[in-house]
Amino acid sequence: MIPEKNIGVAILVNTNSSPATYAMANIIEDVLLGVEEEKDWIGFFGEQFGNMKKQGEEAANAFYGTKVEGKPISHELSEYAGKYSHPGYGEIEVKANKNAADPENRLSIDFHGMAAKLTHMHYDIFYATIYEMPLPALFSTGLDGSIESLSIQFESGIEEFIVFKRIPEVAESNKP
Repeated sequence: MIPEKNIGVAILVNTNSSPATYAMANIIEDVLLGVEEEKDWIGFFGEQFGNMKKQGEEAANAFYGTKVEGKPISHELSEYAGKYSHPGYGEIEVKANKNAADPENRLSIDFHGMAAKLTHMHYDIFYATIYEMPLPALFSTGLDGSIESLSIQFESGIEEFIVFKRIPEVAESNKP
């Protein structure tokens, strides 16, 4: 958006981010603004995305390097299953998949229609692989040992995890 020039550019594609979408927006803006010096926006954003991919791969390798062998999961898969909520991100559902087609019988998450399998790392730490990158997911327990929250590092450039609190299940007899 360039409000002082009454210009706004939006590039809509049926895929995730790519250097091409950012480059197209900048090329169009340059033409609308009458910029005479042509810039290689495709090369520029290609390099930026390449650097981001390299940083992501380094972070992924560092994450995988933290694995502690022989540390089993502390609960039955069904105990992790349920809905979790965050005031800004909404709900995320964890499902325990007991499926003969999935020999690992792992957990999966569903976040606003985006589904992913969770692979156990160690202790109560799992990860989803999204676009070839591990997305760490940590389950925390309350004093009674039951699972009470799920923390996920949704934002790759931010070290903080987003904490989703478990939504208590309402017993069938208490439902209206």
